[in-house]
Amino acid sequence: WISDGLPGAINDTAAARHHRIPDLAAQAGILLLADAGYHHITEDVLTPYKGRTHLPQHYLQANTEHSRIRCRGERGFATLKNWAILHRARCSTHRVTTLTKAILTLEQTR
Repeated sequence: WISDGLPGAINDTAAARHHRIPDLAAQAGILLLADAGYHHITEDVLTPYKGRTHLPQHYLQANTEHSRIRCRGERGFATLKNWAILHRARCSTHRVTTLTKAILTLEQTR
Protein backbone atom coordinates (compact mmCIF):
# COMPACT_ATOMS: atom_id res chain seq x y z
CA TRP A 1 0.00 0.00 0.00
CA ILE A 2 1.27 3.44 -0.90
CA SER A 3 -0.45 6.51 0.47
CA ASP A 4 -1.08 9.68 -1.49
CA GLY A 5 1.77 12.17 -1.33
CA LEU A 6 1.47 15.27 0.79
CA PRO A 7 2.67 18.70 -0.30
CA GLY A 8 5.60 20.39 1.38
CA ALA A 9 8.09 19.10 3.89
CA ILE A 10 5.86 16.76 5.90
CA ASN A 11 7.76 14.34 8.12
CA ASP A 12 6.87 10.64 8.32
CA THR A 13 5.10 10.87 11.67
CA ALA A 14 2.88 13.75 10.56
CA ALA A 15 2.08 11.90 7.32
CA ALA A 16 1.14 8.74 9.24
CA ARG A 17 -1.16 10.77 11.48
CA HIS A 18 -2.67 12.62 8.49
CA HIS A 19 -3.51 9.32 6.76
CA ARG A 20 -4.71 7.86 10.12
CA ILE A 21 -2.45 4.83 9.64
CA PRO A 22 -2.11 3.97 13.37
CA ASP A 23 -5.88 4.25 13.94
CA LEU A 24 -6.82 2.22 10.87
CA ALA A 25 -4.27 -0.48 11.68
CA ALA A 26 -5.60 -0.75 15.25
CA GLN A 27 -9.17 -1.06 13.96
CA ALA A 28 -8.07 -3.82 11.57
CA GLY A 29 -6.11 -5.61 14.28
CA ILE A 30 -2.79 -5.08 12.47
CA LEU A 31 0.33 -4.74 14.59
CA LEU A 32 2.62 -1.95 13.41
CA LEU A 33 6.38 -2.07 13.91
CA ALA A 34 8.28 1.14 13.30
CA ASP A 35 11.71 2.62 13.83
CA ALA A 36 12.59 4.81 16.80
CA GLY A 37 11.43 7.94 14.95
CA TYR A 38 7.84 6.87 15.59
CA HIS A 39 8.31 6.50 19.35
CA HIS A 40 5.08 7.55 21.13
CA ILE A 41 3.03 8.03 17.94
CA THR A 42 0.44 5.74 19.63
CA GLU A 43 0.56 2.87 22.07
CA ASP A 44 -0.29 0.44 19.25
CA VAL A 45 2.93 1.09 17.30
CA LEU A 46 5.89 -0.94 18.54
CA THR A 47 9.26 0.78 18.36
CA PRO A 48 12.68 -0.40 19.54
CA TYR A 49 14.01 0.54 22.96
CA LYS A 50 16.02 3.75 22.77
CA GLY A 51 19.66 3.97 23.71
CA ARG A 52 22.63 1.88 22.62
CA THR A 53 24.53 1.77 25.87
CA HIS A 54 23.52 0.47 29.25
CA LEU A 55 20.41 -1.35 28.02
CA PRO A 56 19.62 -4.64 29.74
CA GLN A 57 20.34 -7.74 27.67
CA HIS A 58 16.64 -8.55 27.18
CA TYR A 59 16.08 -5.05 25.72
CA LEU A 60 18.95 -5.57 23.30
CA GLN A 61 17.49 -8.95 22.30
CA ALA A 62 14.05 -7.38 21.79
CA ASN A 63 15.62 -4.70 19.56
CA THR A 64 17.38 -7.40 17.53
CA GLU A 65 14.11 -9.29 17.00
CA HIS A 66 12.32 -6.05 16.14
CA SER A 67 14.94 -5.31 13.45
CA ARG A 68 14.76 -8.85 12.13
CA ILE A 69 11.01 -8.55 11.57
CA ARG A 70 11.22 -5.05 10.01
CA CYS A 71 14.05 -5.88 7.59
CA ARG A 72 11.71 -6.91 4.73
CA GLY A 73 9.88 -3.60 4.82
CA GLU A 74 13.17 -1.73 4.95
CA ARG A 75 14.35 -3.71 1.93
CA GLY A 76 11.23 -2.56 0.07
CA PHE A 77 12.04 1.07 0.85
CA ALA A 78 15.62 0.54 -0.31
CA THR A 79 14.33 -0.87 -3.60
CA LEU A 80 12.14 2.19 -4.17
CA LYS A 81 15.04 4.52 -3.41
CA ASN A 82 17.14 2.82 -6.10
CA TRP A 83 14.77 3.83 -8.89
CA ALA A 84 16.49 6.80 -10.57
CA ILE A 85 13.19 8.39 -11.63
CA LEU A 86 12.47 9.23 -7.99
CA HIS A 87 15.79 11.03 -7.46
CA ARG A 88 15.15 14.75 -7.26
CA ALA A 89 11.65 14.45 -8.69
CA ARG A 90 10.46 17.94 -9.53
CA CYS A 91 6.79 17.32 -10.10
CA SER A 92 3.54 17.31 -8.16
CA THR A 93 3.06 14.94 -5.23
CA HIS A 94 0.24 13.31 -7.20
CA ARG A 95 2.64 12.40 -9.98
CA VAL A 96 5.23 11.03 -7.50
CA THR A 97 2.49 8.89 -5.92
CA THR A 98 1.54 7.56 -9.37
CA LEU A 99 5.19 6.80 -10.19
CA THR A 100 5.70 5.03 -6.87
CA LYS A 101 2.62 2.87 -7.39
CA ALA A 102 3.85 1.97 -10.89
CA ILE A 103 7.26 1.01 -9.48
CA LEU A 104 5.60 -1.18 -6.85
CA THR A 105 3.62 -2.90 -9.61
CA LEU A 106 6.76 -3.48 -11.67
CA GLU A 107 8.67 -4.84 -8.68
CA GLN A 108 5.87 -7.27 -7.82
CA THR A 109 5.68 -8.68 -11.36
CA ARG A 110 9.39 -9.57 -11.53
